[in-house]
Amino acid sequence: MSTEEAQVIRPSSRSVTKLHVENLFGRYTYEFDASDEPRSRLILIYGENGTGKTAILRLLFGLLAAKPAIIRSTLFTKLRVDFSDRTWVSVTKESPNSGTFFVSLSQPTDEGDLTLFEFEVTKTEAVQQGSDQPALRQYLAALNLVVYYLNDNRTLAVSASEIDEEFALERRSIRNRLDVTLRSPERVSSERLQQMELEFALRRLSSWIRRLYQRASIRGRENVNVIYKNIVDDIMHPHGKAMENVVQETSELIRALQEQALRSEDFAKYGLLNRVDVDSMVEAIKSSDDTKRLELIIDVVRPYVDGVRASLDALSGLQEIIATLVNTLSDYYRRDKAVQFSIPFGLSIVTNAGDQLSPAALSSGEKHLLLLFANAVTSQDKPSIFIIDEPELSLNFSWQRTLVQSLLDLVKGGPTQFIMATHSVEMLSLHMDNVVELA
Repeated sequence: MSTEEAQVIRPSSRSVTKLHVENLFGRYTYEFDASDEPRSRLILIYGENGTGKTAILRLLFGLLAAKPAIIRSTLFTKLRVDFSDRTWVSVTKESPNSGTFFVSLSQPTDEGDLTLFEFEVTKTEAVQQGSDQPALRQYLAALNLVVYYLNDNRTLAVSASEIDEEFALERRSIRNRLDVTLRSPERVSSERLQQMELEFALRRLSSWIRRLYQRASIRGRENVNVIYKNIVDDIMHPHGKAMENVVQETSELIRALQEQALRSEDFAKYGLLNRVDVDSMVEAIKSSDDTKRLELIIDVVRPYVDGVRASLDALSGLQEIIATLVNTLSDYYRRDKAVQFSIPFGLSIVTNAGDQLSPAALSSGEKHLLLLFANAVTSQDKPSIFIIDEPELSLNFSWQRTLVQSLLDLVKGGPTQFIMATHSVEMLSLHMDNVVELA
């Protein structure tokens, strides 16, 4: 493998803009352009049965997640993927059934030039675990992309660079146990595999949100420190106020207290902080008509209001993520159950009678949604490609109509792009600008 030293630009997002595949199954060559704005977040691949939709998705995952076994077992001669930041990556084979292949990666640098490195994976190396090979580890680090692949069996594969250290050993242990079990007479059912994936996704979701909560809490405390520094400055430079100014500031202070108290209710329901109760404080302020006393109240209470506002501001992004997830799932489950979330206990599902349900008690369609949504939310840490084969499986027509928009809403503003293969008329008809037809 040869490399050229350069400072690689790390974009805040990276989406697929072009895909070119040659001699798929020894007979199909496809090229599509997804560089227009709608497809930067969503690409829907449509084609007749047998035209290679699933093979393209698997091959895309194999290339972007460095999975030699997938590349080796797929019949094709070339795949090239271009990204929105001018990065491109390709894999070529001398013949469709060749076990040896060549990988190339080109990226923009700070100087505007392209740095390119290439490496060969031999037939022997291709049957080894891809991410254990030094060249592939370097390739994954340079690509700096998280790739998810949800196949039509509803099991999820994720590129190795994405898994947090605390979950890596657990996931490997599960996979190893499954490998042993699957070779034994007593095979693990696909339903059990899916259930394990769902449990894993929910634990990871809770851990991911708690980490964001800790970071946001630290930011909130830093903001409060600035507020109290300003208090010290005010004490060092006191100034008297006219009565009319004191009355106006008191009125504004009461309004600010009530606004932050009302705002805190949306945070308290998820355990992000306690509900702010200001009723007694407001009554005490209203009962005072002494100017000096009101000035003192303003000087004491204003920092409190600013501190509450700073804490809420720091947590607002996380609160929006949780609220969108909970409200979206609850809209789907609204007939007889609801979704709740709290920082201490994570995500839970309750019946209308208030009884808590295990995810195992959900229908196949409900489990499918939960698995998709939980992983979509946690895909926002870094640039991500979320590949889904036939997302409409197990979903009624109503859910098919709303699924794509729900996923886009869950990652709104995040660096995630969805690439799906589908036959669903409900999905295709609502997102025609995002459709790529294999013809």
